Amino acid sequence: MTVGWVSRVNFQPPMIAVCINRSHFTPKGIQENGSFSINIPNRSMLEVTDYCGLKSGKTTDKSKLFELFRGQLHTAPMIAECPLNMECKLVQTVELPSNYLFIGEIVAAYCEERFMTDGQPDIKKINPFVLSMPDNSYWSVGELVGKAWQAGKQFQKAEEQGSADGSPPKGAGRGFREMYERKPPWDIDGPQSEIVRLAEQGEIKPPVLDVGCGTGENALYLAGIGLEVLGIDFIPAAIEKALSKAKGRSSAPAFLVWDALNLQNLGKKFNTVIDSGFFHALPDEKRPVFVKSLAAVLNPGGTYLMMCFSEHQPGSWGPRRVTQAEIRKCFSRGWQVNYIREAKFDTNRGPLKCNAWLCSITMAAQ
Repeated sequence: MTVGWVSRVNFQPPMIAVCINRSHFTPKGIQENGSFSINIPNRSMLEVTDYCGLKSGKTTDKSKLFELFRGQLHTAPMIAECPLNMECKLVQTVELPSNYLFIGEIVAAYCEERFMTDGQPDIKKINPFVLSMPDNSYWSVGELVGKAWQAGKQFQKAEEQGSADGSPPKGAGRGFREMYERKPPWDIDGPQSEIVRLAEQGEIKPPVLDVGCGTGENALYLAGIGLEVLGIDFIPAAIEKALSKAKGRSSAPAFLVWDALNLQNLGKKFNTVIDSGFFHALPDEKRPVFVKSLAAVLNPGGTYLMMCFSEHQPGSWGPRRVTQAEIRKCFSRGWQVNYIREAKFDTNRGPLKCNAWLCSITMAAQ
């Protein structure tokens, strides 16, 4: 039968629960055999899956619709056409007012190699769909927007961060989130002019990582000219806006909520990393952490292109100012500073442009 209410309920041993109305035919078979199977269909099976929810096993033999196979228990047939199958031994039945909640221990799981990546089921390859209620609609799975138990780390650091040496004050993360509730000064509805110039001069080579990508304008521009780009930011609202901008574009970058101090866990290497306003937000003690993180994702000979506020920007508003000497100190070992030149940050404050350093820094070949 087709079941909409399914959830994992225990870590070790792995257990999963299904909730089925008492009036259905399937509960009797589960109770008699002491087992059941979970079969995850993909989008190509939507119609037959829905059909199985319309027809009762009391009057229709739905097993004829599929190629079936059996596993260790021999009493819980599984559907070969489904990309992922789980064979479960019934361990507990909870009687609810209108439903049975069947809790089963997963004794075996089956998934073809073509639906896996690095030995694990790959949700994009499986291409499942989910049921929403009470609108009773099926939905496909969208894009990856962040890694569990990773996306919140930068948020936590930003909340705890603070010192008297010019680093962002405690609650800096909250400040960024509040800015993205409106429109921050650097969100200019287009790429930074310096990024366009770098691309036109051939200095940006794919694949490209955009750290602190904000709402994605630089990444969107680079993807639009044919480059493979991943944009990351620790503010979920910024990534949500970036994903919204990317919808409907034939060439769009990928976006993730991610901690730029933990790039080594991205599992991907890049030839270019661009940074338009992230480095100058780092407190002194986090700069070496970021440089180490950066080295983990740049290919040998890859280039870090960074633009930050310079000490020549008058006033005290905005991010901290950074000197050439500070930049060279951070990248003194294992890096080659190709140039540090004067540049301008574009803003959405009319003609206002801010004094910046534009840096090209290459990781030494190993």
